[in-house]
Amino acid sequence: MSGGEVAWEVAKGIGSFAGFFSTAYILYDRIWKHVPTAVLVPRPIMPGSMQITAFLKITNFASRPILVAWENGRHDELGLSRDDSLDGIVSSLFPGETVIAIDSIKTRELTVLKPRNYAELDPDAPLCLSVRWKFAQPILWQPARKLKIWIRKRDFAALVDETWDESDE
Repeated sequence: MSGGEVAWEVAKGIGSFAGFFSTAYILYDRIWKHVPTAVLVPRPIMPGSMQITAFLKITNFASRPILVAWENGRHDELGLSRDDSLDGIVSSLFPGETVIAIDSIKTRELTVLKPRNYAELDPDAPLCLSVRWKFAQPILWQPARKLKIWIRKRDFAALVDETWDESDE
């Protein structure tokens, strides 16, 4: 091989690496970078209250607003209420769908409701919560994506500061 052929092969190798890393960055930027986070956090039900409840804290990292949706009236999963008003809690008990908007670089906390069969569940039973999200104004059409949150009943009880009865073990 001549010097020119070796240089050409080296240039092709460098170009291949650059193309691979460019593709990887574009995939990261378009698919994972702007995915919101959803975390269960304990908070007093109102300022100064001794009663602790769980809230789902959803943070939008994108520069565009997102729409978050969930199914209401599920008896076997954790529920969500758009706020802690009577209307918000009652509407979450009946079948239907709730959709809220979260502005860019903002966080929203939603009240988490226990499933109706909570008392009968095993302490190690998983409690699940599913929400869908999508950009309110997508650049290209994008289907809604899911965020699935789960926690063991035992850990959820510790989160909201419930006391454990020995018969629960």
